[in-house]
Amino acid sequence: MRLVSKEKSNLSNSLAIRTLVLLQLLCLTILIGACSPIRSISYDYNRAVDFSGLRTYDWMPVPVEMQEKEALMLERIKKAVNSRLEAKGFRITRGEPDFLVATSFGQVEKLKVYDYGYPYYGPSRSYDYGPSYGGVSSFYYREGALVLDFIDTASKEVVWKGVATVYLNKDQTPEKIDDVVNEAVEKILVNFPPAITE
Repeated sequence: MRLVSKEKSNLSNSLAIRTLVLLQLLCLTILIGACSPIRSISYDYNRAVDFSGLRTYDWMPVPVEMQEKEALMLERIKKAVNSRLEAKGFRITRGEPDFLVATSFGQVEKLKVYDYGYPYYGPSRSYDYGPSYGGVSSFYYREGALVLDFIDTASKEVVWKGVATVYLNKDQTPEKIDDVVNEAVEKILVNFPPAITE
C-alpha cells in the first residue's frame, strides 16, 4: 500500500514540476514576443580611420537575384538606414561618395533546450518509482541577422561593421517587420560614427 502511495506521490510531483516548467516556457515565449525582439548588437571598426572625413555615402549594388527575392526587405533596410544616417548629418549621393553601404541578412531555425532539475528515484534508487521531477524541454524558434558594412571608397576596405541578431515571430505582419527593421537599424547605428578617443 505504501509503495502505491509513493508511486502516486512521485507521479503527482513529476506532473506538477512538468506543468510548472511548461508554464515557465509559455511565459518566456510571451515575454519574448512582448519585449524587444533584438537579441544582440555588435560592431567593429578600423581604429586607424578618421571617420570625421566621411560625409557622403551611396549603396553598394545588390545582386539581381537578391533584388528579386528580397525586394521588400531591401527597401525596408535602405529606408531605415537612409533615415538614420540623414539624422546624423550624412548625405546620400550618386556622385563620388566617401563610403558605400552594403547589407546582408538572413534567418535560421534554432533549437532552445531547457534542462530542469534532475531525476530522483526514491530512497532505494529503484527505477520502479519513475522520476519524481526533472527532465528536458525544448522548442524551435527563428533567429535573424542584419549586417551593415561601411566601405571606404578610396581604400575599398570595410571600415565599420554593425550586426544585429533578432528573434523572429513566424506570424509577423508587414507592420511588425517594419518595426523590427527600424529598431535593429537604429540600435546598430547608435555606434556610428565611432566616438573619438584621444
